[in-house]
Amino acid sequence: MRCRHCRQWVWPLLWACLVLVSPQFAVAQTMPPAVIAVIDYQRIMREADAAVLIREQVDGRRDKLLNEIVQVEQELLTSQSELEKQRTVLSDEAYQEKRAEIDAQVIAFQRDGLERRQQIDQALETALDEVRNEILRIVDALSDQRQFNIVLPSTQVLLFEPELDLTDEILAAINQSLPSVDVPRTAE
Repeated sequence: MRCRHCRQWVWPLLWACLVLVSPQFAVAQTMPPAVIAVIDYQRIMREADAAVLIREQVDGRRDKLLNEIVQVEQELLTSQSELEKQRTVLSDEAYQEKRAEIDAQVIAFQRDGLERRQQIDQALETALDEVRNEILRIVDALSDQRQFNIVLPSTQVLLFEPELDLTDEILAAINQSLPSVDVPRTAE
């Protein structure tokens, strides 16, 4: 048989024991003081020379693909228009056969266009990964030099001293160490 009144004093007693024991654990697990740095990661990814050149290369490939898409679409529209003009002189079977060929070309064209867009996007990510890895390498080297142990993105910090911001230093370092990155070739 349990005493109802026993429950009232058991929990406070347990809490008291935890409070008395917890300082011993706190002393045993000392943590280093936080030394913080701040970077504007988006600005670095936007302004780094290598990132700018990557975007230029990718934009050129996308423009080339878009021009090819427009050209092939025009050719397919012309084929469809010519087929419609021939509809009266073609048998139903011949018309359906040619229509199926054009539809197959449209489907293949759409599939190819999607695949090539995905390849361009993957090449972009691969190239930008090189920039990201170089940023991490530079931040790691700076943390060894300056002994900071926390790096926060400036977009996540409401207020900080300008001396904590390493953005310009990282931009200068990455522009020196990684002036350009070749975007991997894709099936074009």
